[in-house]
Amino acid sequence: DKLGPPLMPLRDVDRARACPLLYPMFVLPVRALLGMDRFLSHEDLLSKQYLREWVPQMVGRVIFVSHQWLGYTTADPDGEHCTALKALFKRLMHEEISKVQVEWVNRLLFGNTIIHSRQWREALPHMFVWVDFSCMPQLPAGGQASKALRRQAGLAVESIPAYVERCDLMLILAPVCQHADSGQPCDYSTWRARGWCRLEMLFGLLTAQEMPVMVCRGGKATPYLTNPFDSFVVPAGEGAFTCCSLGHKRRGRDIPCDKVRVRGVLEHMLANIITRTKKQNRTEDLRYWASVGQRLLIGLPEKATQDEGDDSSEPSAPTPSGSTQMGDVSGLSSSDPDELEAFRRLLDWDEEADVSARRTGRTLLHWAALADRRPVVRALSFGPGGQEAMRQIVRKAAGQGLQTGRRLRGMTPLMCAMAFASFETVEVLLDAKADPWYMTRSRMDALKTACFCKNAENVERWLQRFPGCLKYQRVGGYFRLTPLHIAAMRPGGTCAPMVKALLAASADAHHRLAIGGGGV
Repeated sequence: DKLGPPLMPLRDVDRARACPLLYPMFVLPVRALLGMDRFLSHEDLLSKQYLREWVPQMVGRVIFVSHQWLGYTTADPDGEHCTALKALFKRLMHEEISKVQVEWVNRLLFGNTIIHSRQWREALPHMFVWVDFSCMPQLPAGGQASKALRRQAGLAVESIPAYVERCDLMLILAPVCQHADSGQPCDYSTWRARGWCRLEMLFGLLTAQEMPVMVCRGGKATPYLTNPFDSFVVPAGEGAFTCCSLGHKRRGRDIPCDKVRVRGVLEHMLANIITRTKKQNRTEDLRYWASVGQRLLIGLPEKATQDEGDDSSEPSAPTPSGSTQMGDVSGLSSSDPDELEAFRRLLDWDEEADVSARRTGRTLLHWAALADRRPVVRALSFGPGGQEAMRQIVRKAAGQGLQTGRRLRGMTPLMCAMAFASFETVEVLLDAKADPWYMTRSRMDALKTACFCKNAENVERWLQRFPGCLKYQRVGGYFRLTPLHIAAMRPGGTCAPMVKALLAASADAHHRLAIGGGGV
């Protein structure tokens, strides 16, 4: 088959080898997809010889399609998702959509990425898609499957991180539909609620190089790019899993919880990324992932292994030996009695790092707050020079702007804690005289940071600790955004509890943005 120009700038092919490929990756040519009425099963497509096995020459030309199944045993029973995807592709190939770019909220915070109509027209006809139902083995609805098929299906599930790494764009396919079995509506909000869907987006964040994520809410809707940082807002472990809704029983048999499998996969990928960043001397990224890794495991069971003798047909989690080969994440939740020293070792922190921190403002206290390491935060805040260090951090952070992403520019330790830590850690910093009212030049503060990161508990408890604080809330920057604006920006997850708490605290729902529009 002729390979056209890549849709995105080519990246190092070696990035695709970071995660193990336990079952071959099959992809479907876009031209073949356009001739289908619905997503055909993996077995049907193999027999028709429609699928192609991934090869390195396909880098820059594969789209990972993430979608919510519209049936319990089949992905797209009425072909609605397939129809929407075909309609979108045809519009892009015919240049009916001038460009696909980042939605305005994320564009404001993380910058813009644009894929122009010419790029779509030239690349898309020669590209490939990966969609779960069509590109990996599926167990039959009746439950009668050979051991070989069960093993293949399990290996394919464990290979999903590797499949994501070999793709160059993630497409969230979420048109408004009705679930064939439950009758419930399905759309982007329900996609965001599904545990496996959240996990797939998280894979895009954890790959060797973050990939763009495009959202399609319908064949006639305008697609847009979003930021995989959303994975911190909607953790996979707090998503909905079918096994849990069924009480972990199917046809009278016990079935294991998918969350166990998810924990194993995530631990494997976190170990992978920590090892990789250390080998590449990307110290900043190493410290970031070592600090925030635990946040991604929220809602997941502590143990990532299944009971021995489990004869379930469900695939198992990656083996512990795999994680050992890729790296060690045990330090993410260390119980070392000298937690400060253990945390320094985890982050490769030495005297040179202390010198650099005084220059950049990214101190060990920032990372400890981000990691929710309360004993470390207390030791640093109340130890020798702690008060002076606290004041220096704020002074160094001032004027650097805000990026609520990896680099943490402009954020104080208190803002880091409000974003990702528990309120107990926040209280340690407040007791150490951290400035609760510090604002960046863009008018982001601790409360707004918690709203942006959807940390509802911290928002609620902050409002309890500082009653009446919203009356004196300063606005400006970012189109005069208030905490209520930020809390209501991205629906789903903890959005509703935050909005209710802010309204109960007398947030002004009528405050107008600089570009128009009220708080809700």
